[in-house]
Amino acid sequence: MLSRVAEWTPSTLLSLASSMMTRALPFNLVVTNVPGPQVPLYLLGAKMLDNYGQVPLTDYLGLGIVLFSYAGKLCWGFNADWDLVPDLQDFVTAVEDAFRELQQVAGRADLARRRRVRAEEPHAAPRPPLG
Repeated sequence: MLSRVAEWTPSTLLSLASSMMTRALPFNLVVTNVPGPQVPLYLLGAKMLDNYGQVPLTDYLGLGIVLFSYAGKLCWGFNADWDLVPDLQDFVTAVEDAFRELQQVAGRADLARRRRVRAEEPHAAPRPPLG
């Protein structure tokens, strides 16, 4: 429809209409789930430990959550518009508590604790780059 309107509408009016359409989005939250590599990655011998993504916030988008799986871990990235979500830390804490409860119900709390302890141990020398 916008392409047909463009034939007889001045470009300024058309750009205002398109910006109004994005401001009337029926949502203000974006959650992504990005499956990442399950083997450790290295750059110049340095091991990447984790990756916390970020959703760019535009117009009335108030909260972006990125889940990124990497090397057996699930990394959570939170980004919020301070005016719309001033208590982001409370939200993050609630998500952590809910995820911990879910792990316990699923019988995975001990596994998660063992992985965390293993991740905190000193690592062996990095592997040399391939090639």
